[in-house]
Amino acid sequence: MGIDGLKDFLKNKLQRTNFFWTSTGEYKRKTLGVDANNWVYPFIWTNSVEIQNKGMTEGLKRELLAKVEIQFPGEVGLVFVFDGAPFPLKIQHERRTADVVHDSSEGIVTAELIRELARILSEARRIRCIIAPFEADPQLVYLERINAIDCVVTRDVDFIVWGCKEILFDLDDQGNGMKFCSLQSLDYEKLDLKDMIHEEFVRMCILAGCDYLKRIPKIRKTTPYSLFKKNKIFKNVKMAITSNTESQIPKNYWDDFRKAELVFKHYLVYDTITPGRRINMTPIDERVADEMGRDFSFLGGVEGTVEGDPPEFTVLGEPQPNGRENVSHIWGKKRKGRGGINKKRKRR
Repeated sequence: MGIDGLKDFLKNKLQRTNFFWTSTGEYKRKTLGVDANNWVYPFIWTNSVEIQNKGMTEGLKRELLAKVEIQFPGEVGLVFVFDGAPFPLKIQHERRTADVVHDSSEGIVTAELIRELARILSEARRIRCIIAPFEADPQLVYLERINAIDCVVTRDVDFIVWGCKEILFDLDDQGNGMKFCSLQSLDYEKLDLKDMIHEEFVRMCILAGCDYLKRIPKIRKTTPYSLFKKNKIFKNVKMAITSNTESQIPKNYWDDFRKAELVFKHYLVYDTITPGRRINMTPIDERVADEMGRDFSFLGGVEGTVEGDPPEFTVLGEPQPNGRENVSHIWGKKRKGRGGINKKRKRR
């Protein structure tokens, strides 16, 4: 689903690029994080009959690995991150990269198939695979934050809201795509959103409608932008909405809004020290814990090691000789500045 209208809203920030040119320069010996589910769906749909009847044959395995070489040539390391379990707060539990492709793949895309594809891809020398606890998006953003990857390849605009610094959108087999670099103060000024900060940008996007909260009835997808342009900060925007007698605000909307806001900040991802251990992208402090009554079921639980969450499905593949050195050691990558209710654990 994504954020309604966000890519059109930020179209001036998207730059046309060709990966085949940049892979020999800008991305040479760097590591790309690939949003794997929306990358493999077209492959699954094209070969759906054979997959249903025969499974992943040797011919299909070769075709899949050839697709990697066609789309990602050159000396680049790759980390493919797959969606894991359905996320509790997501309105629609199934990812839709392109409705017709995903709908036609119903019953084919199973957890077993995703694990098999991850194993096949991990056989390639320069690919590591991760099956995230829930959605791939926050896991990829977390890997970028700790400098395990340099850029994300995806079709989903949500990564902008997650705060991803560099994105290659809609990369095709000819290497054509759109490059996005993180929003800066000057970008907000050009959008007539002077003094906007990322936290407020996230709130604006949630109001526009996202995977975790439907838009308020009678509020169009462009209305939040107009409200922030006029009222500057969320407190004033919320007041403007609630004071409007025509607003049809659903029951518990603002409580659900707060949960969606916390999702974009504290989503559960896999740790980089202990395989199989989940942590929050950003530590949850005591103030937030008290505010939520220490109930984080909407996040899928709290950090820790989950029974039945086998480490072998966390990271697959050998170190990448072509990628950046530290990506060969994603697990074991140190975290900094963690505190709050997320206590540091000694590595065993």
